[in-house]
Amino acid sequence: MISPLEALENYRYTYFGFMSHPTEKNPWQATPMMAVSNNLTQWEEVTGFDQLEGLRDGFLKKIGDYYYIIGTGGFYKTNDFITFTPLKGLDKGSYKNLWAPEIFQDNDGAYHIVYCAGDMDKGTFDVLIANFDPKTDEITVQNQPVSFYVDDIDNTWRIDPDITVIHGIYYLTIAGNYIFSSNDYIGPYQKFPVNFAPTPQKFGPHDSLIDGWVEGPSMFVDGDAVRLFADQTDGNGLVFRSATVDDMFDWTGMEKTHCSFKMRHGSIVVNDSVNASVDTEVDDAPKIDDKLTIKGLHDKHEVALTCFMKNSFQWQYENNQTNQIQFVAYDDGSPSFSCIAIESIIVFNNDLFIIKNIEEDDNGSELYTVTAMQYVNSEIGRVRQRNVRNGTLTYTVDAVLDYFLNDKKANPFGFTYHVFGDFDKQQIENLGACSGKDMISKIIETWPGTIVYPKGMTINVYAPGSFKKNYGRRMVYKYHSTDMKLTEDSTNIVNQVLAIGATKDDNDNQADNQNGGSSNSGTGSTTNNNNGGGNAGGNTGGNTGNQQPTQKPQQPGVTPGASLASAEAFAKSPINSDFGVNKDAMLRDFAARDHRVHAWGVDVNRLYDTVKGQGISPEWFFAYDLTEQDPMAWSWLNHFANHLADPYQDAIRVCNWIKQWAYSDGFTPASGFGAWTSPQMRAQWNAEFHKGTIGRLYLQGTAAAVMELAHENPGRYGRPMAWCVSMIKGWGGRANG
Repeated sequence: MISPLEALENYRYTYFGFMSHPTEKNPWQATPMMAVSNNLTQWEEVTGFDQLEGLRDGFLKKIGDYYYIIGTGGFYKTNDFITFTPLKGLDKGSYKNLWAPEIFQDNDGAYHIVYCAGDMDKGTFDVLIANFDPKTDEITVQNQPVSFYVDDIDNTWRIDPDITVIHGIYYLTIAGNYIFSSNDYIGPYQKFPVNFAPTPQKFGPHDSLIDGWVEGPSMFVDGDAVRLFADQTDGNGLVFRSATVDDMFDWTGMEKTHCSFKMRHGSIVVNDSVNASVDTEVDDAPKIDDKLTIKGLHDKHEVALTCFMKNSFQWQYENNQTNQIQFVAYDDGSPSFSCIAIESIIVFNNDLFIIKNIEEDDNGSELYTVTAMQYVNSEIGRVRQRNVRNGTLTYTVDAVLDYFLNDKKANPFGFTYHVFGDFDKQQIENLGACSGKDMISKIIETWPGTIVYPKGMTINVYAPGSFKKNYGRRMVYKYHSTDMKLTEDSTNIVNQVLAIGATKDDNDNQADNQNGGSSNSGTGSTTNNNNGGGNAGGNTGGNTGNQQPTQKPQQPGVTPGASLASAEAFAKSPINSDFGVNKDAMLRDFAARDHRVHAWGVDVNRLYDTVKGQGISPEWFFAYDLTEQDPMAWSWLNHFANHLADPYQDAIRVCNWIKQWAYSDGFTPASGFGAWTSPQMRAQWNAEFHKGTIGRLYLQGTAAAVMELAHENPGRYGRPMAWCVSMIKGWGGRANG
């Protein structure tokens, strides 16, 4: 038999928990136990610890030179597992029951104890946290309640909490294998989606009647794997699932442990110096480091970025076009809030982003929408190669980059480059006398299919086919992105049938011609041109029987269904509506008043044709942009927080966004900035503003439109649809539905 210290030193996994042996007098009677394994399923008993006085739910953690043991009923430390020093435990205060404490370390290196306390008879428990200082062995600031997002937890039986930190994120598990995550150990925690259903013993005070229910979860990192152990109390005892640290949605099925005693709720210590005799979970996909820091323009040091709503954070990326982050900031009292300013630098995923836009909410909520562009995308325009290589010369991609970036006069900022894949040589005429932004555009234009993906201050240039790699991963619907939406669209589907018949010989063709038929000799195809009347031999008959239905008279030049009678009627108009405006008057007014037309040098006639060619109403598009206007750095209609160099391609991109949401299967009204929609109103709007209508886009894309149709106070955001109606009427629009 080996000693506990030898077990911890020589085995990959060491279990510390308990063996239950209840009696009528003491149903909670137990003996703390230790066991070891190298494969997680077959365990070898080491010893029991009677001197720990029946400690249950044991948790073992080494801090410094000591092993700390805490659980239901006691708190100890030891350095030899022979002598145990009792420590002062938790004070349950006004709570009736206090169970299953565990120690964890936060991202700043401080130690805490997580535990549950409540009333077993009422079926209500809170998850609580206390601070612990191993230098003094003192517990302070007890009974700090852990918070959850509203509706993310629907069970008051919140026992046996366990907190594990993975990639800086706190993962909280409770009995039943509920899993939650948060950026702060105190919360708020949100439900973390996984591919299995929770199996709690109780829902409040009531038995769940679930076979195989579990309690006592213990999550830990094991190499590239994550293990989730739990106590199947009425079954096998200790069971577990596995996942990878970078795909914690997809867990394996339940596996059983086997030992000479029934292993119950406990903890597992992993010795990374001992190889495991179990299949290693491997995931070589690129990792995202979602820690964020921020540094002010004139600051020397960066600080952790904490002053933002976690569910508002978005990383927006599109090849060669968009690479930015966006979030809603608020004053959380941290140093990071004072750094929220134009030109401050944010570090995310080991990349640099520079704040370019801050929009303050004006309804009293003191929220700020912050947009930060990838550093190269924002600043590469400062590079300026003033020299010119005259004539048409042959270049490699490296030669073009070298000409701009290895010239310290052109690039005193320190931008670098890296080329991936094989490029052929191409000819370029008069290279130079332009900016670094023009350099990137020239590379993309000269070598089609190239992807430029900057990271930090390095411009990474990928040859076609070099940017993509299949890592065998998948995107889980409504898990990896809450904004993911499936759309079905049959707009561009056309079904055609070409019927091929047998070729008739000359005799048959002559007979057909004598009867008024048309000869198809040599084609092998037949045509059916039946207009409802005529004789069976051909097309000499009349059109009797082909009655046309009476149609409602339409206004000349106006799309059926288009209406300017009210904002609501306008919202029910098709997105391709022709509202019968005076086109020349509209183009003159739009050219005179639209800021982007002036800033980008836009030909309004070409823009009109571009938008109309995409199946979108130019009248609405023009009026929409006039209601938005600034900032000039954003796209048409202010949808994207950047704009393409080609204003007509930018319009096409925005039109695609319009069609995506106007034809969406689901319907989720926009929120924020004071907008709110009841479930009843949401259902009503979903029925009224059907697919392909202006309102279906507006109500999902613009909080101001929600406030407008809900008759809420829109504040400074106004009433965008009423403004559109007014402008279109001013251009001579006469549509009345």
